[in-house]
Amino acid sequence: MNRNETRTWRLSKAVVLGLLAFDLAACGPALEEGSSTPAEGGDSARSDSEAQSQTQQELEDSSKTWSPPPAPTGCGFMYANQGLSRGQRLYSCDGRFWLDMQFDGNLVLRQGAVTLWHSRTHGTAAVGAVMQGDGNFVIYTSEPRALWNSGTYGYSGAYLTVQNDGNMVIRTSRGGAIWHTQTGGR
Repeated sequence: MNRNETRTWRLSKAVVLGLLAFDLAACGPALEEGSSTPAEGGDSARSDSEAQSQTQQELEDSSKTWSPPPAPTGCGFMYANQGLSRGQRLYSCDGRFWLDMQFDGNLVLRQGAVTLWHSRTHGTAAVGAVMQGDGNFVIYTSEPRALWNSGTYGYSGAYLTVQNDGNMVIRTSRGGAIWHTQTGGR
């Protein structure tokens, strides 16, 4: 898929509910070391059953379609329903750091040639990363199938920022950190 091409996928209710089950299972406390870091003192998220119940209500229409969301338009911030497709980057406002959705499927936070953090999804069929409206940051395949997520669902209005200190942080709508890469201070 080139940059100017937009794909639309038709999702059945069963497929979407299957993705929901995958996301909820993956969002538990047993996250792989280095894949995401919950921030201390973050707000508590809604329970799995509350999140699943809301999503099930939203999916009553089994003919939902999904298109890759628009890329962020400014520096340093990715808001709900924005994302990166392969080959797109989100730069910190000072331009020293960037989040790169690579063509090999890996999402990488960089400073020049140095990799500060990555999602460990290289060699996969990942096509993009989305900051979802529920607060979860997710890497998807074209099916769509979730390959990685930040485990931050339940925070409506949350946003992602690539900070000028090299840290990538997901914050609540009030600005509290709920997830970060622990790469700040550069």
